[in-house]
Amino acid sequence: NSMGLATFMVDSNWPRRKCKKTFKKAIPNCNDVHKGITRIVDARRALELLSKHPRIDPARIGCIGSSLGGIGCLYQSVKRFQKMWGAPGLEFAASVPMYPVCNFKYLEDDIMSDEPIRIHIGDLDQYGSAESCVKYVERLHLKGKDITITVYPGVHHAFDTMITGKSGPQITFKQKGQFFSQCNFEENTDSSVLNEENLGEGFNQILTQVGFNEWLASAEEKKIKKLFKWAKGGNKRGYANPTIIFDKSCVTK
Repeated sequence: NSMGLATFMVDSNWPRRKCKKTFKKAIPNCNDVHKGITRIVDARRALELLSKHPRIDPARIGCIGSSLGGIGCLYQSVKRFQKMWGAPGLEFAASVPMYPVCNFKYLEDDIMSDEPIRIHIGDLDQYGSAESCVKYVERLHLKGKDITITVYPGVHHAFDTMITGKSGPQITFKQKGQFFSQCNFEENTDSSVLNEENLGEGFNQILTQVGFNEWLASAEEKKIKKLFKWAKGGNKRGYANPTIIFDKSCVTK
């Protein structure tokens, strides 16, 4: 363009099996399946592809993503994910996650590459949580990372998007769905904690189990459904998406 910038947009929804629905169904289905994890993979693969393009300077590639895409731009900096999902050693020149979801605590998620990260989110966001993003930024500051967050007062999710309705452009609109901003996801590879006795009544911690889980494999399906709303995902490429398990009490509508 006139600024000398080239853009590369990744379609993370439609090529995937459970996303091939109508628009109203696609986003909820994709979100339930992978919670934005695949966006991390896509960001790493896109960087790897662009770094080999003859007209692209590999040292000047940036990442900007909104909502689920913001998750990709934020967590692609985690070195563990870089090693797992492609292009280890390559770094974006900068990353701008727009209203990402930060209430996921992954193993080693504070061991990151060194590119500057600039998060933008509204304090009324119901899909994510400004508070959880602030806490994540504070943890990364302790590691000396160049990351900042701008929280906009009185602003909702997707604040840079305007929808055209029957009466013209709409600045805000209501959308049905389930919102997880009050939930806390944590990756946990200890299967011994995933039982009814340890969880207890009113349990609102969300556990993310990566890989095989003995309790889930042996428990009766009715018992699992009674305790949890859960989703499992994978990919034909061979990498495993986390299994998200959570108590319904932290979900709002």
